Amino acid sequence: MKYGSCDDFLSVLSSYQNKDGGFWYNIECNNWNPNSPPYTVCIALDYLDTTGNYESGIKSKIIERIVKYLSSRAYLLEFWQIRL
Repeated sequence: MKYGSCDDFLSVLSSYQNKDGGFWYNIECNNWNPNSPPYTVCIALDYLDTTGNYESGIKSKIIERIVKYLSSRAYLLEFWQIRL
C-alpha cells in the first residue's frame, strides 16, 4: 500500500462490516441500505483483493465473517421479504 499500512486499511474496512458478516451502506456511497446487501460483499472482496498476499488477523476475521454471512443465506431471506 502506498499510503498507510495494510492493517490500517483493513481496520477501516472491518468497521463497515455488520454483525452478520455482510457490509452496510458506508462501504459504497450509492447504497443507503443499513442492512447487508450481497453486492456490498463483492465490493469488500474487491477491496480485500488490493491487499494481495498480505496476511493479517484483521483480514482473516473479515474473511471468516464474510463466509459466515454467505453460508447463512440470510441475504436470500431479506430479498424475498422485500419482494413479498
